[in-house]
Amino acid sequence: MDKHTKNRFFIVFIMIGILVIVASTNFLGLGGFLERSTSGIQAFFYQHVVANGSDSKLSALQNDNLALAKQLVDISNLKKENQALRDQFQSARPFHQDVLPARVIGAPTFIPGKSDVSLLVIDQGKNSGVTAGMAVIYKDNFIGKVTKAKDSISQVSLSTSNVYSLKATDSMHNSTGVLSGIGNGEMVLDHVVTSDVLSVGDLVVTVGDTDINGTSLPANLVVGKIISVDKKASELFQSAKVKSLVDVSKLPMVFVVVR
Repeated sequence: MDKHTKNRFFIVFIMIGILVIVASTNFLGLGGFLERSTSGIQAFFYQHVVANGSDSKLSALQNDNLALAKQLVDISNLKKENQALRDQFQSARPFHQDVLPARVIGAPTFIPGKSDVSLLVIDQGKNSGVTAGMAVIYKDNFIGKVTKAKDSISQVSLSTSNVYSLKATDSMHNSTGVLSGIGNGEMVLDHVVTSDVLSVGDLVVTVGDTDINGTSLPANLVVGKIISVDKKASELFQSAKVKSLVDVSKLPMVFVVVR
């Protein structure tokens, strides 16, 4: 209802009110009739002029607040993504210069306080050259591998999950073994011969590998830090528990090695 229509309703309402007052003073019967007749008009006036006007203003304010809140969230996300990009390319080494930024758009297995992150869904896929087997990193840290790739999205299995294993080595002593995820942001470096040295606090890095399709896992990507060692002189092999240095649940972006 436009402004002029509201004004006309208001004038009519005032005139009818005056007639009711006059009639009720001089002609009680006519006054009662007019009061009953105008009650519907008064209700209509309130609902369509007063109430609707208030509702529309309230609705506009609510919409403005929602739009502002969304803008603040978008700005916060953009800042995080820009920071991730700066961090990645400031720390990048020559062996993984060819990386594709990808937003994290899902973590299907993650329930805060109940389950950890074992899978990520990213917003890059075959249309961007992403294929299964490609390494996914953040700075110099190995996050996991692409295990499924569709046209515009891909699934990443994390190194801390028990989906697959890879060769890794203690960066200080070159003690090589097989790294497997055990969940909760942790992994086990197993099948390391007892004569080799594993030390708490040492970084564990990828050995590097290439599969039959030519997809390579770069060497020297950090997979985590040794937090405990299980070694017995009577055993042929020793193992070490390894903790990831990255809280994957808080990453806005990751990077796919497409070289």
